[in-house]
Amino acid sequence: GVASTTPDTTPPVITLMGVDPQEITIGGTYAELGATAVDNMDVDISSIVIDATAVDTATIGNYSVTYNVMDAAGNAATQVVRTVNVVADTVVDTTPPVITLMGVDPQEITIGGTYAELGATAVDNMDVDISIVIDATAVDTATIGNYSVTYNVMDAAGNAATQVVRTVNVTAAASDNSAADNSGSSSVASDNSGGGGALGALLGMLLTLWGFRFYRHNKRQQRGFTCED
Repeated sequence: GVASTTPDTTPPVITLMGVDPQEITIGGTYAELGATAVDNMDVDISSIVIDATAVDTATIGNYSVTYNVMDAAGNAATQVVRTVNVVADTVVDTTPPVITLMGVDPQEITIGGTYAELGATAVDNMDVDISIVIDATAVDTATIGNYSVTYNVMDAAGNAATQVVRTVNVTAAASDNSAADNSGSSSVASDNSGGGGALGALLGMLLTLWGFRFYRHNKRQQRGFTCED
């Protein structure tokens, strides 16, 4: 007789290896933990199709890795899914960034000039890129005075850096100072001139008085000689 064959309609069964869910610290590397498959007919069914393309270790979130397999008879196993959780670093960041000014401090600007921001840098123990908030709204280059420019920054963990302040001095133009100095010199010269005139007048009076006394003395001597004769 003719031997009869029973068709294979039993699908394989997939079993995950390792933990589920799987946790990865943000910035870490995804490592595939694998899976096994068992079939009622096929001895070797190791060609499991694993899809982990959805996992993004640079972004915190929950991702799915899928596992699929089919036996020689075309029976597909029930898809198995592993959850991969990308989580924040468990280390608590309590260290604030440090701000360092670039350029001179204090910064000098001649009245009527233009304020040029010299900038600053910030370094943090965890964050590579942090943005500094600079406030120079107080600077008035049209008015002589001392002004403050503030620098602040905060890292991703919320740690605020110690505020740094740059002093901006708006000063008078050099020509204005020279004019003031020349005016002062003229005043001194005028004072000296006045002093010299007073001294001359005094000397004149003394000479006049001396001449008058000399004249009277001579007159008396002349009278004495006349009497004797």
